[in-house]
Amino acid sequence: MVFDFAVLASLLHSLTSALPSPLTFLGAVVYLLLSLLLIFAGRRVIKFLVFLIAGLAVGAAGALLGTFLPLSVIAIPVGFVLGFIVGGLLGLLLLRFGIGVAVGLFAYYASLSLTHSEPISIIVGLVLFAIGLVLARSILGVATAIIGGVLFYDISVIYFHAPPLIAGLASIILAAVGAWVQWPKRHVSHSSKVGVYSGSNYSASKSCPKCGASALPGAEYCANCGAHL
Repeated sequence: MVFDFAVLASLLHSLTSALPSPLTFLGAVVYLLLSLLLIFAGRRVIKFLVFLIAGLAVGAAGALLGTFLPLSVIAIPVGFVLGFIVGGLLGLLLLRFGIGVAVGLFAYYASLSLTHSEPISIIVGLVLFAIGLVLARSILGVATAIIGGVLFYDISVIYFHAPPLIAGLASIILAAVGAWVQWPKRHVSHSSKVGVYSGSNYSASKSCPKCGASALPGAEYCANCGAHL
C-alpha cells in the first residue's frame, strides 16, 4: 500500500464538509468560536471530552455492577464514581497510545512511499510511534490548532465571504499562534531561578575570615578590616 499525501488534504477538507448548508448566522458564529477553541485550547478540550466520555461509560458499568452487590443503594453511586475516575484515566492513557499509533502509521506509510522498503518503513514507524507516545501532548496541541485553522478558513470564506488570501493568512497565523500557546511549557520554580545566581560572585551571604564581619555579595575585600575575602 503506497501512502498518498493527498489523503491528508482530503481528510482536512472532509472535516468541514459536514458544515450545514445553508448556515444560519448563529450557526456560523458557533462554528467560528469552535474553530478558535480548537486553535487555542483544543488539546484541553479533547482530553476533557475523552475523560468525560470514557469516565461515563465505565462509570455506568460500575453502577450496573453495583446493582448486584449488597447494599446497592451505596454500591451504585460508589461504583459509578470509581468507574468514572478509572475510566477517565484509562481513556487519557489510551488517547496517548492512539496518538502514538497514528504517528507511527503515518510515518510507516510515508516512509514506504519514499523508500519502497518494508523493513526500513517498519523501523521508521516504530521509532515515530515511540516519539509519538513521548510527545503526545505536543502533537495533540499542534493537530487541533491546524484543524481549527482549517475550520476557521472554511467558515470565513464560505459564510463570511472573506477573501481567500486574507482568510488563509489569518488561518495560518492563528494556527501557528495556537500551536505555540498549546505547546507544553516547562515551569521553572523560583528556587531554581535563584540558584542561577548562587555562584561564588553572587553568594547570598559572605563573612570575613579574619574579623567575621559580614560582607556584601561580590565584595573582594572586607569593609571592616580590609582583609581579602
